Amino acid sequence: MALEDLAFQVDQLTYQLDERSAQHSAQMKLIQAEVLQLKSKLREQLQRLSKPRDAPPLDSTFVRKIEWTINDASKTLLTKEKNQALWSGSFYIMGAKMQLEFFPTGRDSTWLPDFCALFLWCPAGVRLTYRLRVGQHSAAPDTDEYQSRMGHGHSNFCHLRSQVDAKTDSVTVGVEILDMSVLEDVSEGLRVANRGPEALVRRKVASLIHRDKNTVEWTIANINKRALEIPKGCSICSPPFSIAGVPEIFLELYPNGVQVGGQEEDPEKAGFCGLYLRCAAGHSLQVTLFVGNAKKGPIKTDFSNDSAKGLPAFCKLSEQITANNEVVVGVIVLNPTLETEEKRGEMRLTS
Repeated sequence: MALEDLAFQVDQLTYQLDERSAQHSAQMKLIQAEVLQLKSKLREQLQRLSKPRDAPPLDSTFVRKIEWTINDASKTLLTKEKNQALWSGSFYIMGAKMQLEFFPTGRDSTWLPDFCALFLWCPAGVRLTYRLRVGQHSAAPDTDEYQSRMGHGHSNFCHLRSQVDAKTDSVTVGVEILDMSVLEDVSEGLRVANRGPEALVRRKVASLIHRDKNTVEWTIANINKRALEIPKGCSICSPPFSIAGVPEIFLELYPNGVQVGGQEEDPEKAGFCGLYLRCAAGHSLQVTLFVGNAKKGPIKTDFSNDSAKGLPAFCKLSEQITANNEVVVGVIVLNPTLETEEKRGEMRLTS
């Protein structure tokens, strides 16, 4: 019996060893598959990082006009066959690599006699308003968005012969950028947006354009749903606006109110929303805030730092919602400094 027991135990151990060996083999296969996956991802990342990226030789932030002069036009251009293109050298605008594609005698889609075709090639992520030019002829502004590297332009651009400079036997082809923005994927999941210096200028100019305005209304649609999604103490922020000579102002609506410190909620303020105004430090304004028909103010408010000014329990939000499930939030601003400046009618400088 002892030998039989021993043989049984040996068989049991052999079975367990085989079972564990099979489990180990399966685990090793899974680990090997994961290692191969990681290697593949690492290889892709290394390729992405090591891939040479074209960089503009000069700062192209403020470049907005390109001129390409083609000499010996009578030989270089007018002897070309249809669908034969000339390419400009590469140039950069706001860091985006571009080229002009010029068909002196047109292409298949050119149906006007002796007309040329001209296209602007840009990489993916570029959105721009631009004007193409051949000689003295400029097209009306075009607005295009590039989903991939491709060319946009005109198959029937202009009559080429009439745009050739007879004295120099040359023609100038070009493009003028009127507005532009660039979106670029710099790494996995990370995208940068460049709106250009014009966007900054527009924001500053807005304070001058809206200098004589004193009221802003901000309509928030589908407010009931949004109020359910936003907990107490969290806000909906308006787009930035300029008014009464003050730039970069924001309204902040707290649909479910603001929790002040560690204070217990006042039952009488249940359902109240909070409303705040935020602007850059250094401004002293008289403001009247409103939510629907509920108004508070005017009150003098000094913005000495970046903190917002307003009321944590402004009014009962449900009473100000329209039949269209909207609420109109806003502010009436009086800027005493601006009024004093306008009365003086003069500019004072110090140095």
